[in-house]
Amino acid sequence: MDLLFRYSTNPWGQRVLEGVSWDLLWVFFGAGLAFICLHLIYLRIVRHTGGWRPNGPQQTDPK
Repeated sequence: MDLLFRYSTNPWGQRVLEGVSWDLLWVFFGAGLAFICLHLIYLRIVRHTGGWRPNGPQQTDPK
């Protein structure tokens, strides 16, 4: 875990977390982008097939 986090020692001799590695920023950026893309694909599939409706069919305005 020393590669992911940087530790240092404070004046009282305790080991404290100094920061997070910036090299992992692209990993989390990619994971977030993948989640957004997969979510959009999922929504398009659900909307195209009629979708999942937790409360049954939607009520339409009777005009």
